[in-house]
Amino acid sequence: MSLRDKIEHAIQNQPCTVKDLKARFGGDRGADRKVMEALDALVHEAVVCQRSGVFFTVRSGRAEKALLCKVVKLGKNFAFVMLEDETSDIFIPGRFTRGAMPGDEVLVEKFEHPRVEGSDEGAILAVLTEKNDLVGTARRIEGRLKFVPDDCPAISMQLMRDCEGGAKDGDKVAVEILMRGSRQEDHRVGVAMRFGSSDEAKRCAKALLYAKEKVERAQGFIDAIKQRRHTLYVTMKAIIDIQKAYFQDGDESDLKPMILKDVADKTGLDISTISRVSNMKYAQTRWGTFKLRHFFSDSVKTESGEEMSTRKIKAALKDIIDNEDKRRPLSDDAIKDKMNESGYPVARRTIAKYREQLGIPVARLRKK
Repeated sequence: MSLRDKIEHAIQNQPCTVKDLKARFGGDRGADRKVMEALDALVHEAVVCQRSGVFFTVRSGRAEKALLCKVVKLGKNFAFVMLEDETSDIFIPGRFTRGAMPGDEVLVEKFEHPRVEGSDEGAILAVLTEKNDLVGTARRIEGRLKFVPDDCPAISMQLMRDCEGGAKDGDKVAVEILMRGSRQEDHRVGVAMRFGSSDEAKRCAKALLYAKEKVERAQGFIDAIKQRRHTLYVTMKAIIDIQKAYFQDGDESDLKPMILKDVADKTGLDISTISRVSNMKYAQTRWGTFKLRHFFSDSVKTESGEEMSTRKIKAALKDIIDNEDKRRPLSDDAIKDKMNESGYPVARRTIAKYREQLGIPVARLRKK
């Protein structure tokens, strides 16, 4: 079985991230590169698709059903996640938590048949963003110093021996998860700061973590704005490159056929990203302010094989109707003949469709 087939089979069994696939089929730089080449081929052939960094088989339809969530509560054998819009939560049985911790952003798939009828249950498919800073207590359990998080006291994690930071049994500590396992108990942590065992120390620990979390969220918001600005910039630059003639003279007949895929190919972004970026966004030009979608249009092939913008065809259609004899307005068949004579290969049904899109009535209603 080829590497491509192995990756397809793995994703079919369980949606995977690039990290999952490299861990399973890679190992060194050369092997990792082959994994990425095989994955790119599967995406290009529309065999697999991506959602928030997780790959699914297109045929399964699971990508559309996956939900962005955040882990809000963790117990010994369960977790609760909250939907991104905070409208409802989902119960995650212990064996489906994938080692996720409170605060982690995750991708979740709901079960079609939950154990409790009417409830929302599901499985975490992947941890998208890890929250590795925790506050809790150092406890000596079975002769080993372990960390018990305040958020989930039913769980204990191993403190790495060379990262105990002088912590003693009962000390309040802030830790960082250094190595994640498939279960929460398998995580390995190191002490980032030791506060001691007094009540004041415990309050300081919570305040420090709260402040750090707010700073990280603010930085994340700033980074998101920068990323959004960059995406808008490269998208608009690609549109200008493709429609350069129009932006130079403002003649709409110079607008070339351009679809979302053309811009996606030029920018290297996903088609869904281009669709989202171009929706309800405007560009101010010397010729006026237009929606970005204004610059997109499908194409029609002429007899010579040349691609012609539907916008250009509509402009020619409007010009013919504007110059017709209003005492004897042209029928759609007559317009079709004139269009064909002018080199526009369109059928009567296409004439009717474009005429309606332009808000132009039928011939009998145009008669004066």
